[in-house]
Amino acid sequence: MRKSPDKDRLSIWIPTYLLQYLGIDLKYLRKETFMNTSNEIMSFHLRSSVVDAHGDNLSKYLKKYSYNNPLQEDPALDIQSYFTGGVNLQFLALYTPQDFIPHSTIQFTLEMIDLFYRWKKENSEVLYLITSKKDIELLEEGKLFCLLSIEGGEALDGKLFMLDLYYRLGVRAMGLTWNGRNLLADGVNSGNNPGGLTFFGEEIVKKMNTLGMIIDVSHISEKSFWDVIKLSSEPVIASHSNCFSLHKHIRNLKDEQIRAIAEKGGVIGITFVSDFLGEGVVTIEQVVNHIEHIIDITGGYDTAGIGSDFYGTDKLPEGLKDISFLPRLTESLVKRGHKYKDIEKIIGKNWLRILSQILK
Repeated sequence: MRKSPDKDRLSIWIPTYLLQYLGIDLKYLRKETFMNTSNEIMSFHLRSSVVDAHGDNLSKYLKKYSYNNPLQEDPALDIQSYFTGGVNLQFLALYTPQDFIPHSTIQFTLEMIDLFYRWKKENSEVLYLITSKKDIELLEEGKLFCLLSIEGGEALDGKLFMLDLYYRLGVRAMGLTWNGRNLLADGVNSGNNPGGLTFFGEEIVKKMNTLGMIIDVSHISEKSFWDVIKLSSEPVIASHSNCFSLHKHIRNLKDEQIRAIAEKGGVIGITFVSDFLGEGVVTIEQVVNHIEHIIDITGGYDTAGIGSDFYGTDKLPEGLKDISFLPRLTESLVKRGHKYKDIEKIIGKNWLRILSQILK
């Protein structure tokens, strides 16, 4: 999949990495520095397939700039930051802010999709869209692949044909709800006794299975979750959710939910939103704790992944302020004693497995 980074790039770039991420003064960087563990980890990270299953880049951009204006330079559309972070594939959430719902949901969703295609056109040599399992075979360093994922079934406006339309526009995943109730299901914040899937929600789950679309259970209520688990014929994902046992937040998954996703062959992307990770000052160590909890209760490395939620929050762990800092997470996993072959699954291979299984 990934090509080894060329030697020229490493010899120039790694000192900058060491300076930026480890706080080492450039004057102390000698030739022997390139033989240390950090250099080895960075080389491993760059060679690996790295996938982030949740980023709110498109929504964040459109909340700052008028859709009708030419594309602006903005961190949300900074491809170089993905190369710095060694990222191959980014799931781009199509999230409509709550003040646009319901009157402008479809319009805002279409604007986000069109924004992606405009961005892609301006970066045609390095930016690609994944729509089929064949596309996964093309992943390589120096290119950023993206997968479009609707966040919240409000974008369908209660119409089944809208799912077919979004599919034709390149969308390949959808989270059924955000936090509240919609025509598909109840979200995690739908009152004291949230319900489950509606009849329309059941139709959508079946249709997504037929089309080869990925069902995302982040944000949905516990009753809705179990309805999806029972109904879906394919694995499901939680693109950006953490562990309730470690931090009792309404958005986090209970152990029995984590096991159910694992038993169905799915993947859970640990999110970097500090509110979902713990109390007080949150660091990379809490992110690793949640990853390790999934490993522990599922008995293996096939379920844990990354779903950062960059650009969807300003509350991030110390040391993970943007996508370019992802190598620090790999470094933390190595320091905890995890083997490279297992870390490869966490930082990317588990997501690629899901795409290969579900996409047509």
